[in-house]
Amino acid sequence: AAAAALKGRRVGVVRGSLEEAELKAQVPQATAVLFDSSAPLLEAYVRHSIDAFAAGNVVAESIPDTAMRERVRRLAVLRQSPCHIGVRKREPRLLARVDAFLVQARSSQALMVNAMQWFKHSLSPDMFREGKG
Repeated sequence: AAAAALKGRRVGVVRGSLEEAELKAQVPQATAVLFDSSAPLLEAYVRHSIDAFAAGNVVAESIPDTAMRERVRRLAVLRQSPCHIGVRKREPRLLARVDAFLVQARSSQALMVNAMQWFKHSLSPDMFREGKG
């Protein structure tokens, strides 16, 4: 629904990225303007060469101009990307420490506080979904 606001807009994305694929799939009426990396993408946004950009919240928070960064608003979430932590097989002590960290982080809300501070957005409700493998 919110993605409909991107129809007819020039939306910057990094070439070959998940955001490019999602934008083209969900809002084919938007004009995807392709960039080789996030630096020229943000430069084009700051110069008003594009109407909007599709990128992760980390990219939005890296806009060097503080006033410009404060004016950026989330228009739509094209996709919630999963987060994974990988541990080598036969590393039971490391796995136990990672598991303990995640239990503590979940119960203390420390990651949620950091997400709100740094990314201006809460974490996905299934952030701590149990993974297998």
